[in-house]
Amino acid sequence: MQTSEAYYKQATFFTMHHLVHDLAISLLGTEVLDQSQQSNNRGSDCKYALLSDGSKPLEVCLTSRARLIALRFLDDCRSKVISGAISAPASRSLQVLDLNGCSVELLDSIGQLKQLRYLNAPRIQAIMVPKSITNLSNLVYLNLHKSRILQLPESFGEMGSLMHLDLSACFFLQLKFSVMNLERLVHLDLSNCHDIEPKSLQSLSRLEHLNLSWYRSTGCLPRALGGLTELQYLNISHASCFGLQEVLVNLTKLRYLNLKASLNDRLIVEAWVDNLLECVSSLSNLEYLNLGSNRELFTIPETIGNLRKLNTLDLSFCENLQRLPASISAICSLKFLHIIGSGKIDKSSLPQNKNNSALLPHFVVHANDGEPSSNIYELEDKHPTLLEINRLENVKSAEEVNRIKLAEKQSIGNLELAWTRVAKRCVDDQEVLSKLEPPGALKILTLKGYSSISFPSWMMNIATYLPHLEKVVLEDLPSCNVLPPLGQLSNLKWLKIQGMDSIRKIDADLYGGRRAFPRLVHFTVSHMENLEEWNMAYDIGKGGGSGRAEMALKADAVTLVV
Repeated sequence: MQTSEAYYKQATFFTMHHLVHDLAISLLGTEVLDQSQQSNNRGSDCKYALLSDGSKPLEVCLTSRARLIALRFLDDCRSKVISGAISAPASRSLQVLDLNGCSVELLDSIGQLKQLRYLNAPRIQAIMVPKSITNLSNLVYLNLHKSRILQLPESFGEMGSLMHLDLSACFFLQLKFSVMNLERLVHLDLSNCHDIEPKSLQSLSRLEHLNLSWYRSTGCLPRALGGLTELQYLNISHASCFGLQEVLVNLTKLRYLNLKASLNDRLIVEAWVDNLLECVSSLSNLEYLNLGSNRELFTIPETIGNLRKLNTLDLSFCENLQRLPASISAICSLKFLHIIGSGKIDKSSLPQNKNNSALLPHFVVHANDGEPSSNIYELEDKHPTLLEINRLENVKSAEEVNRIKLAEKQSIGNLELAWTRVAKRCVDDQEVLSKLEPPGALKILTLKGYSSISFPSWMMNIATYLPHLEKVVLEDLPSCNVLPPLGQLSNLKWLKIQGMDSIRKIDADLYGGRRAFPRLVHFTVSHMENLEEWNMAYDIGKGGGSGRAEMALKADAVTLVV
Protein backbone atom coordinates (compact mmCIF):
# COMPACT_ATOMS: atom_id res chain seq x y z
CA MET A 1 0.00 0.00 0.00
CA GLN A 2 1.19 3.51 -0.71
CA THR A 3 1.85 5.75 2.24
CA SER A 4 -0.65 8.61 1.98
CA GLU A 5 -2.74 9.20 -1.10
CA ALA A 6 -3.56 12.76 -0.07
CA TYR A 7 0.09 13.56 0.46
CA TYR A 8 1.11 12.20 -2.91
CA LYS A 9 -1.53 14.28 -4.64
CA GLN A 10 -0.12 17.44 -3.03
CA ALA A 11 3.61 16.75 -3.13
CA THR A 12 4.41 14.07 -5.72
CA PHE A 13 7.13 16.24 -7.22
CA PHE A 14 8.97 16.49 -3.93
CA THR A 15 8.85 12.86 -2.84
CA MET A 16 10.09 11.12 -5.99
CA HIS A 17 13.69 12.17 -5.55
CA HIS A 18 15.06 9.33 -7.68
CA LEU A 19 13.24 10.84 -10.67
CA VAL A 20 14.29 14.45 -10.17
CA HIS A 21 16.29 14.50 -13.39
CA ASP A 22 13.51 13.19 -15.65
CA LEU A 23 10.86 15.24 -13.93
CA ALA A 24 12.80 18.48 -14.24
CA ILE A 25 13.33 17.92 -17.95
CA SER A 26 9.64 17.21 -18.51
CA LEU A 27 8.62 20.38 -16.66
CA LEU A 28 11.39 22.75 -17.67
CA GLY A 29 12.29 21.66 -21.16
CA THR A 30 15.89 21.02 -22.18
CA GLU A 31 17.47 23.99 -20.38
CA VAL A 32 19.79 21.76 -18.37
CA LEU A 33 23.37 22.41 -17.26
CA ASP A 34 25.21 19.08 -17.01
CA GLN A 35 28.86 19.28 -15.91
CA SER A 36 29.38 15.66 -16.93
CA GLN A 37 28.87 16.72 -20.55
CA GLN A 38 31.79 18.72 -21.92
CA SER A 39 29.60 20.45 -24.46
CA ASN A 40 27.13 21.68 -21.88
CA ASN A 41 28.95 23.42 -19.05
CA ARG A 42 29.31 27.14 -19.85
CA GLY A 43 27.21 30.19 -20.63
CA SER A 44 23.87 28.60 -19.82
CA ASP A 45 20.80 30.39 -18.51
CA CYS A 46 19.27 27.05 -17.51
CA LYS A 47 16.84 26.34 -14.70
CA TYR A 48 18.12 22.84 -13.86
CA ALA A 49 21.73 21.87 -13.14
CA LEU A 50 23.70 18.65 -12.63
CA LEU A 51 27.02 19.35 -10.89
CA SER A 52 30.09 17.24 -10.29
CA ASP A 53 31.94 19.83 -8.20
CA GLY A 54 30.08 21.89 -5.61
CA SER A 55 33.02 24.03 -4.52
CA LYS A 56 33.22 26.09 -7.71
CA PRO A 57 31.09 29.26 -8.05
CA LEU A 58 28.09 28.70 -10.29
CA GLU A 59 28.79 32.01 -12.04
CA VAL A 60 31.57 30.23 -13.94
CA CYS A 61 28.95 28.21 -15.78
CA LEU A 62 25.87 30.38 -15.76
CA THR A 63 24.80 33.65 -17.32
CA SER A 64 23.52 36.52 -15.22
CA ARG A 65 19.98 35.69 -16.35
CA ALA A 66 20.04 32.18 -14.86
CA ARG A 67 17.67 31.44 -12.02
CA LEU A 68 17.97 27.83 -10.95
CA ILE A 69 14.87 25.94 -9.85
CA ALA A 70 16.43 22.48 -9.40
CA LEU A 71 20.01 21.50 -8.55
CA ARG A 72 21.36 17.98 -8.24
CA PHE A 73 24.86 16.78 -7.43
CA LEU A 74 26.12 13.85 -9.43
CA ASP A 75 27.34 10.63 -7.86
CA ASP A 76 30.85 10.84 -6.39
CA CYS A 77 30.78 14.61 -6.29
CA ARG A 78 34.35 15.80 -5.72
CA SER A 79 33.48 18.26 -2.96
CA LYS A 80 32.20 17.63 0.56
CA VAL A 81 31.32 21.31 0.96
CA ILE A 82 28.73 22.85 -1.34
CA SER A 83 29.18 26.47 -0.34
CA GLY A 84 30.31 27.53 -3.81
CA ALA A 85 27.14 26.28 -5.41
CA ILE A 86 24.43 27.35 -3.03
CA SER A 87 25.95 30.78 -2.32
CA ALA A 88 25.56 31.89 -5.92
CA PRO A 89 22.80 34.44 -6.66
CA ALA A 90 21.42 32.05 -9.28
CA SER A 91 20.67 29.48 -6.55
CA ARG A 92 18.45 31.78 -4.47
CA SER A 93 15.44 30.68 -6.53
CA LEU A 94 16.08 26.96 -5.89
CA GLN A 95 13.06 24.83 -5.07
CA VAL A 96 14.75 21.43 -5.38
CA LEU A 97 18.21 20.56 -3.97
CA ASP A 98 19.36 16.93 -4.28
CA LEU A 99 22.64 16.05 -2.52
CA ASN A 100 22.21 12.31 -2.78
CA GLY A 101 25.32 11.97 -4.91
CA CYS A 102 27.78 13.01 -2.21
CA SER A 103 28.41 13.00 1.52
CA VAL A 104 28.37 16.64 2.54
CA GLU A 105 28.48 19.10 5.41
CA LEU A 106 25.60 21.53 5.35
CA LEU A 107 26.73 25.09 6.08
CA ASP A 108 24.78 28.02 7.46
CA SER A 109 24.44 29.28 3.90
CA ILE A 110 21.71 26.66 3.37
CA GLY A 111 19.38 29.08 5.13
CA GLN A 112 19.66 31.50 2.21
CA LEU A 113 17.60 29.23 -0.02
CA LYS A 114 14.28 30.70 1.10
CA GLN A 115 12.34 29.20 -1.85
CA LEU A 116 13.55 25.64 -1.24
CA ARG A 117 10.76 23.07 -1.00
CA TYR A 118 12.65 19.78 -1.49
CA LEU A 119 15.97 18.95 0.25
CA ASN A 120 17.48 15.49 -0.13
CA ALA A 121 20.63 15.43 2.01
CA PRO A 122 21.40 11.90 3.26
CA ARG A 123 24.67 10.91 4.97
CA ILE A 124 25.49 14.31 6.48
CA GLN A 125 28.86 13.97 8.19
CA ALA A 126 28.56 16.82 10.71
CA ILE A 127 27.10 16.06 14.15
CA MET A 128 24.84 19.13 14.05
CA VAL A 129 22.36 20.38 11.49
CA PRO A 130 22.90 24.14 11.02
CA LYS A 131 20.29 26.23 12.82
CA SER A 132 19.76 28.24 9.64
CA ILE A 133 17.88 25.29 8.13
CA THR A 134 14.87 26.45 10.13
CA ASN A 135 14.78 29.56 7.91
CA LEU A 136 13.51 27.33 5.09
CA SER A 137 9.89 28.19 5.75
CA ASN A 138 8.70 26.70 2.43
CA LEU A 139 10.44 23.34 2.86
CA VAL A 140 8.01 20.46 2.29
CA TYR A 141 10.37 17.46 2.00
CA LEU A 142 13.54 16.77 4.04
CA ASN A 143 15.61 13.58 3.90
CA LEU A 144 18.56 13.21 6.32
CA HIS A 145 18.77 9.42 6.10
CA LYS A 146 21.88 7.79 7.60
CA SER A 147 23.40 11.05 8.80
CA ARG A 148 25.77 11.26 11.77
CA ILE A 149 23.82 14.06 13.43
CA LEU A 150 23.28 14.04 17.20
CA GLN A 151 20.53 16.64 17.48
CA LEU A 152 18.18 18.81 15.50
CA PRO A 153 18.01 22.55 16.20
CA GLU A 154 15.64 23.49 19.03
CA SER A 155 13.64 25.64 16.63
CA PHE A 156 13.24 22.77 14.15
CA GLY A 157 9.56 22.45 15.06
CA GLU A 158 8.93 25.91 13.63
CA MET A 159 9.27 24.64 10.04
CA GLY A 160 5.57 24.96 9.46
CA SER A 161 5.45 23.71 5.85
CA LEU A 162 7.31 20.42 6.42
CA MET A 163 5.21 17.41 5.39
CA HIS A 164 7.77 14.64 4.79
CA LEU A 165 10.69 13.97 7.18
CA ASP A 166 13.10 11.04 6.83
CA LEU A 167 15.49 10.51 9.75
CA SER A 168 15.92 6.78 9.22
CA ALA A 169 19.21 5.16 10.28
CA CYS A 170 20.35 8.28 12.12
CA PHE A 171 21.73 5.98 14.80
CA PHE A 172 23.16 8.71 17.04
CA LEU A 173 20.23 11.10 16.91
CA GLN A 174 18.64 12.12 20.20
CA LEU A 175 15.12 13.09 19.27
CA LYS A 176 13.55 15.05 22.11
CA PHE A 177 10.85 17.65 21.51
CA SER A 178 12.16 19.23 18.33
CA VAL A 179 9.45 17.80 16.05
CA MET A 180 6.48 18.45 18.31
CA ASN A 181 5.21 21.53 16.50
CA LEU A 182 5.44 20.21 12.94
CA GLU A 183 1.71 20.52 12.56
CA ARG A 184 1.59 19.73 8.83
CA LEU A 185 3.85 16.66 9.02
CA VAL A 186 2.28 13.73 7.17
CA HIS A 187 5.20 11.29 6.69
CA LEU A 188 7.80 10.50 9.40
CA ASP A 189 10.46 7.79 9.09
CA LEU A 190 12.33 7.05 12.36
CA SER A 191 13.38 3.50 11.55
CA ASN A 192 16.64 2.49 13.21
CA CYS A 193 16.56 5.54 15.49
CA HIS A 194 17.30 4.36 19.00
CA ASP A 195 16.85 7.41 21.22
CA ILE A 196 13.37 8.81 20.73
CA GLU A 197 11.45 10.74 23.34
CA PRO A 198 7.90 9.34 22.96
CA LYS A 199 6.24 12.63 23.91
CA SER A 200 7.87 14.29 20.92
CA LEU A 201 5.39 12.47 18.65
CA GLN A 202 2.08 12.81 20.44
CA SER A 203 1.14 16.21 18.99
CA LEU A 204 1.69 15.26 15.32
CA SER A 205 -2.04 15.12 14.76
CA ARG A 206 -1.90 15.07 10.93
CA LEU A 207 0.62 12.24 10.69
CA GLU A 208 -0.46 9.51 8.25
CA HIS A 209 2.77 7.51 7.79
CA LEU A 210 5.00 6.49 10.73
CA ASN A 211 7.92 4.07 10.55
CA LEU A 212 9.34 2.99 13.92
CA SER A 213 10.92 -0.29 12.88
CA TRP A 214 13.86 -1.40 15.05
CA TYR A 215 12.81 1.10 17.74
CA ARG A 216 14.92 0.40 20.83
CA SER A 217 14.14 3.20 23.29
CA THR A 218 13.13 2.33 26.86
CA GLY A 219 10.22 4.77 26.73
CA CYS A 220 6.67 3.50 26.32
CA LEU A 221 6.30 4.61 22.74
CA PRO A 222 2.94 3.03 21.82
CA ARG A 223 1.03 5.14 24.38
CA ALA A 224 2.31 8.26 22.67
CA LEU A 225 0.59 7.14 19.47
CA GLY A 226 -2.91 7.46 20.85
CA GLY A 227 -3.38 10.98 19.51
CA LEU A 228 -2.28 10.14 15.96
CA THR A 229 -5.83 9.55 14.81
CA GLU A 230 -5.06 10.22 11.12
CA LEU A 231 -2.43 7.46 10.97
CA GLN A 232 -2.82 5.13 7.99
CA TYR A 233 0.61 3.45 7.88
CA LEU A 234 2.36 2.11 11.01
CA ASN A 235 5.52 0.03 10.98
CA ILE A 236 6.74 -1.30 14.33
CA SER A 237 8.61 -4.31 12.96
CA HIS A 238 11.52 -5.65 15.06
CA ALA A 239 10.48 -3.35 17.89
CA SER A 240 8.63 -3.66 21.17
CA CYS A 241 4.89 -3.08 20.93
CA PHE A 242 4.04 -3.30 24.63
CA GLY A 243 0.97 -1.16 25.28
CA LEU A 244 -0.01 -0.97 21.62
CA GLN A 245 -3.42 -2.51 22.26
CA GLU A 246 -4.26 0.49 24.46
CA VAL A 247 -4.03 2.93 21.56
CA LEU A 248 -5.25 0.86 18.61
CA VAL A 249 -8.81 1.77 19.48
CA ASN A 250 -8.00 5.33 18.37
CA LEU A 251 -6.17 4.39 15.15
CA THR A 252 -9.31 3.62 13.22
CA LYS A 253 -7.92 4.83 9.87
CA LEU A 254 -4.99 2.38 9.81
CA ARG A 255 -4.61 0.65 6.45
CA TYR A 256 -1.10 -0.78 6.86
CA LEU A 257 0.22 -2.40 10.08
CA ASN A 258 3.60 -4.13 10.26
CA LEU A 259 4.26 -6.09 13.48
CA LYS A 260 6.94 -8.37 12.05
CA ALA A 261 9.17 -9.84 14.78
CA SER A 262 7.64 -7.49 17.35
CA LEU A 263 6.08 -10.18 19.56
CA ASN A 264 9.29 -11.99 20.49
CA ASP A 265 10.14 -10.24 23.75
CA ARG A 266 10.90 -12.82 26.44
CA LEU A 267 8.36 -11.15 28.75
CA ILE A 268 5.48 -11.56 26.31
CA VAL A 269 2.90 -14.19 27.24
CA GLU A 270 0.38 -15.87 24.97
CA ALA A 271 -2.61 -14.17 26.61
CA TRP A 272 -1.12 -10.74 25.89
CA VAL A 273 -0.61 -11.65 22.24
CA ASP A 274 -4.21 -12.85 22.00
CA ASN A 275 -5.45 -9.59 23.48
CA LEU A 276 -3.37 -7.54 21.03
CA LEU A 277 -4.68 -9.48 18.03
CA GLU A 278 -8.24 -9.00 19.23
CA CYS A 279 -7.58 -5.24 19.13
CA VAL A 280 -5.98 -5.50 15.69
CA SER A 281 -9.09 -7.30 14.46
CA SER A 282 -11.15 -4.20 15.22
CA LEU A 283 -9.27 -2.09 12.64
CA SER A 284 -11.95 -2.25 9.98
CA ASN A 285 -9.96 -0.30 7.35
CA LEU A 286 -6.86 -2.50 7.54
CA GLU A 287 -5.62 -3.67 4.12
CA TYR A 288 -2.16 -5.01 5.00
CA LEU A 289 -1.16 -6.92 8.15
CA ASN A 290 2.30 -8.40 8.74
CA LEU A 291 2.66 -10.77 11.70
CA GLY A 292 5.64 -12.63 10.27
CA SER A 293 8.68 -13.95 12.19
CA ASN A 294 6.83 -14.00 15.52
CA ARG A 295 7.77 -17.20 17.35
CA GLU A 296 5.33 -16.37 20.20
CA LEU A 297 2.38 -16.49 17.81
CA PHE A 298 0.54 -19.76 18.51
CA THR A 299 -3.01 -18.92 17.46
CA ILE A 300 -4.95 -16.27 15.56
CA PRO A 301 -8.41 -15.32 16.86
CA GLU A 302 -11.57 -15.92 14.85
CA THR A 303 -12.20 -12.18 15.02
CA ILE A 304 -9.56 -11.73 12.29
CA GLY A 305 -12.48 -12.34 9.94
CA ASN A 306 -13.74 -8.85 10.81
CA LEU A 307 -11.00 -7.37 8.63
CA ARG A 308 -13.18 -7.35 5.52
CA LYS A 309 -10.85 -5.01 3.59
CA LEU A 310 -7.70 -7.06 4.24
CA ASN A 311 -5.75 -7.62 1.03
CA THR A 312 -2.46 -9.05 2.39
CA LEU A 313 -1.78 -11.21 5.46
CA ASP A 314 1.85 -12.14 6.10
CA LEU A 315 2.38 -15.07 8.50
CA SER A 316 5.72 -16.21 7.12
CA PHE A 317 8.23 -17.77 9.53
CA CYS A 318 5.74 -18.04 12.42
CA GLU A 319 7.29 -21.31 13.48
CA ASN A 320 4.77 -22.16 16.23
CA LEU A 321 1.56 -21.25 14.43
CA GLN A 322 -0.42 -24.43 13.76
CA ARG A 323 -3.80 -23.47 12.37
CA LEU A 324 -5.64 -20.58 10.74
CA PRO A 325 -9.11 -19.62 11.95
CA ALA A 326 -12.04 -20.59 9.76
CA SER A 327 -13.15 -16.95 9.65
CA ILE A 328 -10.30 -16.13 7.23
CA SER A 329 -12.43 -17.68 4.50
CA ALA A 330 -14.92 -14.85 5.02
CA ILE A 331 -12.37 -12.20 3.99
CA CYS A 332 -13.33 -11.94 0.33
CA SER A 333 -10.76 -9.19 -0.35
CA LEU A 334 -7.78 -11.36 0.70
CA LYS A 335 -5.42 -11.81 -2.26
CA PHE A 336 -2.03 -12.56 -0.68
CA LEU A 337 -1.43 -14.99 2.18
CA HIS A 338 2.24 -15.64 3.00
CA ILE A 339 3.03 -18.71 5.13
CA ILE A 340 6.49 -19.64 3.88
CA GLY A 341 8.66 -20.87 6.76
CA SER A 342 5.60 -21.63 8.92
CA GLY A 343 5.91 -25.38 8.58
CA LYS A 344 3.56 -26.33 11.42
CA ILE A 345 0.46 -24.77 9.84
CA ASP A 346 -2.20 -27.32 9.00
CA LYS A 347 -2.74 -26.70 5.30
CA SER A 348 -6.32 -27.92 5.60
CA SER A 349 -7.06 -24.74 7.59
CA LEU A 350 -6.17 -22.51 4.64
CA PRO A 351 -9.02 -20.37 3.22
CA GLN A 352 -11.54 -22.33 1.17
CA ASN A 353 -14.06 -19.68 0.27
CA LYS A 354 -14.96 -19.48 -3.42
CA ASN A 355 -13.92 -15.85 -3.50
CA ASN A 356 -10.35 -16.52 -2.40
CA SER A 357 -9.84 -20.15 -3.32
CA ALA A 358 -7.31 -19.08 -5.93
CA LEU A 359 -5.14 -17.56 -3.20
CA LEU A 360 -1.91 -18.70 -4.85
CA PRO A 361 0.43 -20.32 -4.25
CA HIS A 362 -1.78 -22.06 -1.64
CA PHE A 363 -4.81 -23.42 -3.48
CA VAL A 364 -7.58 -25.21 -1.56
CA VAL A 365 -9.93 -27.54 -3.44
CA HIS A 366 -13.55 -27.33 -2.30
CA ALA A 367 -16.90 -28.57 -3.54
CA ASN A 368 -20.24 -28.13 -1.85
CA ASP A 369 -22.72 -30.97 -1.56
CA GLY A 370 -24.83 -31.25 -4.66
CA GLU A 371 -22.33 -29.49 -6.91
CA PRO A 372 -21.19 -31.53 -9.95
CA SER A 373 -17.56 -30.41 -9.76
CA SER A 374 -14.98 -28.81 -7.52
CA ASN A 375 -13.19 -25.51 -8.01
CA ILE A 376 -9.93 -27.06 -9.22
CA TYR A 377 -10.74 -25.83 -12.73
CA GLU A 378 -9.71 -22.34 -11.53
CA LEU A 379 -6.07 -23.44 -11.93
CA GLU A 380 -6.53 -23.85 -15.66
CA ASP A 381 -5.14 -20.42 -16.56
CA LYS A 382 -2.74 -20.07 -13.61
CA HIS A 383 1.04 -20.39 -14.14
CA PRO A 384 2.80 -19.88 -10.79
CA THR A 385 6.37 -20.88 -9.98
CA LEU A 386 5.27 -22.43 -6.65
CA LEU A 387 1.97 -24.29 -6.29
CA GLU A 388 0.42 -26.08 -3.31
CA ILE A 389 -2.88 -27.87 -3.98
CA ASN A 390 -4.57 -28.83 -0.72
CA ARG A 391 -7.67 -30.91 0.10
CA LEU A 392 -7.54 -32.94 -3.10
CA GLU A 393 -10.09 -35.28 -1.51
CA ASN A 394 -12.72 -32.73 -2.61
CA VAL A 395 -12.12 -33.41 -6.31
CA LYS A 396 -15.37 -34.74 -7.88
CA SER A 397 -13.92 -36.40 -10.99
CA ALA A 398 -10.63 -37.24 -12.68
CA GLU A 399 -11.81 -35.38 -15.77
CA GLU A 400 -11.93 -32.03 -13.99
CA VAL A 401 -8.34 -32.57 -12.81
CA ASN A 402 -7.23 -33.37 -16.35
CA ARG A 403 -8.71 -30.05 -17.45
CA ILE A 404 -6.02 -27.97 -15.67
CA LYS A 405 -3.24 -29.63 -17.77
CA LEU A 406 -0.69 -29.48 -14.98
CA ALA A 407 2.05 -31.06 -17.14
CA GLU A 408 1.96 -28.04 -19.46
CA LYS A 409 2.63 -25.48 -16.69
CA GLN A 410 6.36 -25.32 -17.23
CA SER A 411 6.76 -22.32 -14.91
CA ILE A 412 6.15 -24.52 -11.83
CA GLY A 413 9.40 -25.46 -10.12
CA ASN A 414 7.99 -26.45 -6.72
CA LEU A 415 4.79 -28.53 -6.42
CA GLU A 416 2.97 -29.85 -3.35
CA LEU A 417 -0.06 -32.14 -3.63
CA ALA A 418 -1.94 -32.80 -0.40
CA TRP A 419 -4.97 -34.80 0.72
CA THR A 420 -6.53 -34.77 4.18
CA ARG A 421 -5.76 -38.23 5.49
CA VAL A 422 -9.03 -39.23 7.17
CA ALA A 423 -11.43 -37.25 4.97
CA LYS A 424 -14.00 -38.88 2.69
CA ARG A 425 -13.00 -39.17 -0.99
CA CYS A 426 -15.14 -38.75 -4.08
CA VAL A 427 -12.42 -40.18 -6.34
CA ASP A 428 -9.63 -42.65 -5.55
CA ASP A 429 -6.35 -40.84 -4.82
CA GLN A 430 -4.44 -42.82 -7.45
CA GLU A 431 -6.89 -41.81 -10.15
CA VAL A 432 -6.53 -38.14 -9.19
CA LEU A 433 -2.74 -38.33 -8.98
CA SER A 434 -2.57 -39.96 -12.42
CA LYS A 435 -4.08 -36.75 -13.87
CA LEU A 436 -1.69 -34.53 -11.89
CA GLU A 437 1.45 -35.40 -13.81
CA PRO A 438 3.80 -32.45 -13.12
CA PRO A 439 5.73 -30.48 -15.74
CA GLY A 440 9.04 -32.01 -16.78
CA ALA A 441 11.11 -29.10 -15.44
CA LEU A 442 9.91 -29.63 -11.84
CA LYS A 443 12.66 -29.53 -9.18
CA ILE A 444 10.74 -30.05 -5.91
CA LEU A 445 7.87 -32.51 -5.41
CA THR A 446 5.93 -33.10 -2.19
CA LEU A 447 3.10 -35.64 -1.68
CA LYS A 448 1.12 -35.59 1.57
CA GLY A 449 -1.88 -37.60 2.79
CA TYR A 450 -2.05 -39.87 -0.28
CA SER A 451 -4.17 -42.94 0.66
CA SER A 452 -3.96 -45.36 -2.30
CA ILE A 453 -1.84 -48.52 -2.07
CA SER A 454 0.23 -47.79 -5.21
CA PHE A 455 1.32 -44.95 -7.50
CA PRO A 456 0.30 -44.08 -11.09
CA SER A 457 2.64 -44.83 -13.99
CA TRP A 458 4.36 -41.43 -14.07
CA MET A 459 5.50 -41.92 -10.48
CA MET A 460 6.77 -45.43 -11.18
CA ASN A 461 8.78 -44.04 -14.15
CA ILE A 462 9.70 -40.84 -12.37
CA ALA A 463 13.26 -40.55 -13.74
CA THR A 464 11.81 -40.38 -17.27
CA TYR A 465 8.98 -37.95 -16.49
CA LEU A 466 10.77 -35.69 -13.98
CA PRO A 467 14.52 -35.92 -14.67
CA HIS A 468 15.33 -32.56 -13.02
CA LEU A 469 13.97 -33.35 -9.55
CA GLU A 470 16.30 -32.24 -6.75
CA LYS A 471 14.04 -32.74 -3.73
CA VAL A 472 11.26 -35.26 -3.00
CA VAL A 473 9.07 -35.52 0.11
CA LEU A 474 6.67 -38.45 0.65
CA GLU A 475 4.81 -37.76 3.90
CA ASP A 476 1.88 -39.47 5.57
CA LEU A 477 1.07 -42.12 2.95
CA PRO A 478 -0.25 -44.85 5.30
CA SER A 479 -1.64 -47.36 2.78
CA CYS A 480 1.00 -47.19 0.05
CA ASN A 481 3.05 -50.43 0.07
CA VAL A 482 5.43 -49.68 -2.78
CA LEU A 483 8.16 -47.09 -3.29
CA PRO A 484 8.88 -45.45 -6.66
CA PRO A 485 12.42 -45.87 -8.12
CA LEU A 486 13.68 -42.54 -6.76
CA GLY A 487 17.28 -43.77 -6.83
CA GLN A 488 17.38 -43.25 -10.59
CA LEU A 489 16.82 -39.50 -10.31
CA SER A 490 20.28 -38.31 -11.32
CA ASN A 491 19.81 -34.83 -9.81
CA LEU A 492 18.13 -35.81 -6.52
CA LYS A 493 19.89 -34.23 -3.52
CA TRP A 494 17.26 -34.26 -0.77
CA LEU A 495 14.84 -37.09 0.06
CA LYS A 496 12.39 -37.43 2.95
CA ILE A 497 10.14 -40.45 3.49
CA GLN A 498 7.84 -40.20 6.49
CA GLY A 499 4.72 -41.95 7.74
CA MET A 500 4.53 -44.73 5.12
CA ASP A 501 3.30 -47.36 7.58
CA SER A 502 2.72 -50.11 4.98
CA ILE A 503 6.37 -50.24 3.88
CA ARG A 504 8.19 -53.22 5.41
CA LYS A 505 11.36 -53.22 3.33
CA ILE A 506 13.50 -50.61 1.58
CA ASP A 507 15.44 -52.26 -1.25
CA ALA A 508 15.46 -52.61 -5.03
CA ASP A 509 12.10 -50.88 -5.56
CA LEU A 510 13.49 -47.62 -4.23
CA TYR A 511 16.93 -47.90 -5.84
CA GLY A 512 15.63 -48.84 -9.29
CA GLY A 513 18.95 -50.09 -10.67
CA ARG A 514 22.69 -49.64 -10.49
CA ARG A 515 24.42 -46.59 -9.05
CA ALA A 516 21.36 -45.33 -7.23
CA PHE A 517 21.25 -41.82 -5.78
CA PRO A 518 24.42 -40.46 -7.44
CA ARG A 519 24.01 -36.93 -5.96
CA LEU A 520 22.00 -37.48 -2.78
CA VAL A 521 23.33 -35.63 0.27
CA HIS A 522 20.36 -35.80 2.66
CA PHE A 523 18.07 -38.78 3.23
CA THR A 524 15.56 -38.90 6.11
CA VAL A 525 13.37 -41.89 6.94
CA SER A 526 11.02 -41.43 9.89
CA HIS A 527 7.80 -42.67 11.53
CA MET A 528 7.77 -45.93 9.56
CA GLU A 529 5.75 -48.11 11.95
CA ASN A 530 6.33 -51.43 10.18
CA LEU A 531 9.75 -51.02 8.59
CA GLU A 532 11.72 -54.19 9.25
CA GLU A 533 14.56 -54.23 6.72
CA TRP A 534 16.72 -51.79 4.78
CA ASN A 535 19.13 -53.24 2.23
CA MET A 536 21.93 -50.82 1.42
CA ALA A 537 23.18 -53.25 -1.27
CA TYR A 538 21.21 -55.88 -3.16
CA ASP A 539 21.38 -58.49 -5.94
CA ILE A 540 20.41 -57.18 -9.36
CA GLY A 541 18.53 -60.38 -9.99
CA LYS A 542 17.17 -62.14 -13.04
CA GLY A 543 17.54 -60.30 -16.30
CA GLY A 544 19.78 -57.69 -14.79
CA GLY A 545 23.17 -59.35 -15.13
CA SER A 546 25.18 -60.53 -12.20
CA GLY A 547 26.91 -59.02 -9.23
CA ARG A 548 25.81 -56.44 -6.68
CA ALA A 549 24.22 -53.06 -7.25
CA GLU A 550 25.84 -50.11 -5.54
CA MET A 551 24.23 -47.06 -3.96
CA ALA A 552 26.28 -43.86 -4.14
CA LEU A 553 24.97 -42.64 -0.77
CA LYS A 554 27.30 -41.60 2.01
CA ALA A 555 26.42 -43.10 5.38
CA ASP A 556 26.47 -39.71 7.13
CA ALA A 557 23.72 -38.46 4.80
CA VAL A 558 21.14 -40.88 6.19
CA THR A 559 18.88 -40.06 9.12
CA LEU A 560 16.72 -42.93 10.39
CA VAL A 561 13.99 -42.18 12.93
CA VAL A 562 11.62 -45.12 13.33
